[in-house]
Amino acid sequence: MHEVEAILKGMQQGNQMIFVSATIPDRIVQSSERWMKQPVVVKINPNQRTAETLEHLYFVCEEREKIDTLRRLVRLINPPSAIVFVNATADISEVVQKLQYVGLSVEALYGEAGKQERAKAMQAFRSRKFQLLLATDIAARGLDIEGVTHVFHLDPATNAEYYLHRVGRTGRMGRKGTAISIITPKEKFILGKFEKELGIKIVPKSMYEGRIVDPADDRSAAAMRSRRQAARPAGGAASPRSGGGQAAVAREGAAPADAVRVSAAGPAARGPQGGAAAAKPAARTGAAAGGRAASPAARKAERERDRKSKGAPRWLKAKQQGKE
Repeated sequence: MHEVEAILKGMQQGNQMIFVSATIPDRIVQSSERWMKQPVVVKINPNQRTAETLEHLYFVCEEREKIDTLRRLVRLINPPSAIVFVNATADISEVVQKLQYVGLSVEALYGEAGKQERAKAMQAFRSRKFQLLLATDIAARGLDIEGVTHVFHLDPATNAEYYLHRVGRTGRMGRKGTAISIITPKEKFILGKFEKELGIKIVPKSMYEGRIVDPADDRSAAAMRSRRQAARPAGGAASPRSGGGQAAVAREGAAPADAVRVSAAGPAARGPQGGAAAAKPAARTGAAAGGRAASPAARKAERERDRKSKGAPRWLKAKQQGKE
């Protein structure tokens, strides 16, 4: 605004002056009152701050997953031309390198770049030589690029005014456009503020099996694993608790022969059944053997087996026990 006012001071008094902007912040109002005489304010559908043809969506992920989420969305949607917005300008080259590393066709446009460099990037983007234009808010304000179908917010806008200018790069002149925010769980409240201030609805979405779905239809990886494990057969191995005899002893203890040999020397071997038949229950834990204390060798073997199988799914445990 300092440069604009310097130009206004050098203009003749008889010129007509018009202020045009997507947003009218207080500083613009103050300046217009200082430089204009009895101005007429013209607003196009003031209750509709953004274009009616715009669709507002958001996807939630962790901070470290934002770039990969963007990659998946671009692969899924495959927009002919899109702009990706970030807030920080200091590390914008690093972001470009990360996006290019994951296979995205992207170049940067930022305010600190030279005039020729910005003009070259814009010409290449208009010519569709790359798919994504990574931009900051200042560099992209006022851009009118035909064919931009999507706007991605890799960082959420700092305020509702900046969000309005960002999404205005698509859905122009009655065309359809989509604005997609990639946020962390902690950044959800920011979109809530934008909804209230701009009178829009930003809809949550998820990705599942190559489709964009509602979060209610999304199946998490944990849920999918649970269903697959439940549907997978147990491999024919009987549960350690379901069968008796030597098979049960072999599944429960890592060294069944040692367990039987040690237990056979104890009082359990003198029971009415005698021999190995009475020794089998003693190889189990004290609770499973009706309160009898297991031998040190059996307890050690059982602890070692539990340590190795800790965290393994049920079907894998059953498979390992079947091999034993």
